[in-house]
Amino acid sequence: MGARLSALAMPAYLIAAEDDPIIPIDDLKRIDPIENLHIETCRHGGHCGFIENLAARSWVETRMLQILEQHLD
Repeated sequence: MGARLSALAMPAYLIAAEDDPIIPIDDLKRIDPIENLHIETCRHGGHCGFIENLAARSWVETRMLQILEQHLD
């Protein structure tokens, strides 16, 4: 990534899964710490999965709302 992300002016969140077949978790570990970039990882979720039940509901939507509410306070 180099210094491309170092200029982030607003908080950014990257939510990824350790079992993602497209973006290996080791690639995310190589991103240098950046003040406005928050990386959250979970064990399962695949690529854009994050499914929490058989109704195909995604927990990531709830997490996104939590993040937004946190920044509105």
